[in-house]
Amino acid sequence: MLFCASSDPNRFQQVVYNLLSNAIKFTPPNGRIDVEAKNDGLMFELRVGDTGAGFPPDFQQRLFERFQQANPHAGKPGLGLGLSIVRHIVEMHGGMVEGHGQGHKGATFVVRLPIIAQDARKTA
Repeated sequence: MLFCASSDPNRFQQVVYNLLSNAIKFTPPNGRIDVEAKNDGLMFELRVGDTGAGFPPDFQQRLFERFQQANPHAGKPGLGLGLSIVRHIVEMHGGMVEGHGQGHKGATFVVRLPIIAQDARKTA
């Protein structure tokens, strides 16, 4: 059996919740949200993409900073903390997260976490 290295199920649930909640919040009616999970035996990858508001290219560098919102005047609830929490949790577990915006044509977030075998986890 495979596990994400040092993963805390509650924290990983928070990562998934934050990414899906953003996708739902910013995707208009009749939009689409795609979720894909896969692993290659070394890395687990979660990909959440949507056809929502996206974010402008000049916001890319601030995407995971606390209290940052791509469009704070859009009338959507939130403090701009969700993605910074995602990054903190993912990095705390030895992984990485990245976001790709397509202007006003949606966004995709990719989380990658290392995988260790169950036997290795027992001895660690």
